[in-house]
Amino acid sequence: MTDGGSLTIRTSRVDVTRRPTTDEDLKLGSYAEISLEDTGTGMPLDVAAKVFEPFFTTKGGRGTGLGLAMVYGFAKQSGGGVKIESTLGTGTTVSIFLPLADADVEAFTAKPLPPSQPGVARTILLVEDETEVRNIVRRQLESLGHRVFVAEAATEALLLVKAGEPDVLLTDVVLATGMNGIDLAEAAAAAKPGLAVMFMSGYTAAPEAQERIRASGAPLLSKPFTTPQLERALNSLPVAHA
Repeated sequence: MTDGGSLTIRTSRVDVTRRPTTDEDLKLGSYAEISLEDTGTGMPLDVAAKVFEPFFTTKGGRGTGLGLAMVYGFAKQSGGGVKIESTLGTGTTVSIFLPLADADVEAFTAKPLPPSQPGVARTILLVEDETEVRNIVRRQLESLGHRVFVAEAATEALLLVKAGEPDVLLTDVVLATGMNGIDLAEAAAAAKPGLAVMFMSGYTAAPEAQERIRASGAPLLSKPFTTPQLERALNSLPVAHA
């Protein structure tokens, strides 16, 4: 709100009684809703549809595009959700939904994660079409002691797989050119049986894509993810034995 305006914060209780039909729908139960409403410039629908994607920003060099992505991740990891409503020229409302605890608070307490087991050094093929994201994830993998090859698209990735280099494929679900990450994983596994696969995505995939990922049995990381989350996912993958 560069010319001034008002920011209104509201809280309320929301009881969800309709069963969810998509992964973005809230599950049955009661939630605390925290809404932040501004009287700023608003945004067009195509921009509002992308604001929760990691590294998406309309601020040029003045923003990282991680703020709302982190809000989205926090809400989803807490068992809730977040939605955005915006009207161009009028303003924007972001609403966060967090599940309410009942009398048995301990039942809602997050269980401590098991201690991370020492990982095995792997040769990993990272496929990601966003340069900044690719560089960040590469550094994360290398900090964990893995050898990393990178590719921007499926064509380049398959050449590396057929050359026998990687034993793990870590690919984004949506790639800008060529086949998507799921099709790439299937082609790579056919080219190199025993290749371990892991997916990552910055948005909720379509139901068909979700079903294909579940059927593959491969883990799916939601971007942005921490290095410990990445490490745990990699440690869950089978290790090929000579």
